Amino acid sequence: MIVSCKKGDTGPAGPAGPDSVQYSKWTVLNMSPMDAGDTSFYEDFTVPALTQKILSKGVVLGYIGYVNSQNDTIVENVSEVMAQLLAVGTIELQSYYYDFSQNFFYRYVIVPGSVSISSLPGSGSGNTYTVDDLKKMNYLQVSQLVGIPSKNTTLKKLTN
Repeated sequence: MIVSCKKGDTGPAGPAGPDSVQYSKWTVLNMSPMDAGDTSFYEDFTVPALTQKILSKGVVLGYIGYVNSQNDTIVENVSEVMAQLLAVGTIELQSYYYDFSQNFFYRYVIVPGSVSISSLPGSGSGNTYTVDDLKKMNYLQVSQLVGIPSKNTTLKKLTN
């Protein structure tokens, strides 16, 4: 007797699990002064996925972006321009001497410690990356490694 089966259609993707890489949408910054008349600014983000386990064993990467006068999208590690403070359930951005509101965008990427990040298939590289390696990478490198889609996520589209 011969038994065969046909592979069915692929179903819709499920939601990210607690041990999956997660990322936020690009969010326009709307910072507040730390004190009345102060030149220090902050903004808090509620992030339910930011657990003690992630703080202890994973990594939270933050990026700030804007569109320059030549209409080019510029994205930098948020640590290059301001402090990113992490606590269970919260990310706070703090800027001293500059309010990044309205013209700048923020996105975080959460990589649990249980997720092994390695080179993309077909890249010819068998590298596995540490937390420190990920922190040194630019946004394009990280987004390619963890599979953040580039379609419909450019800052230029958000500013139209």
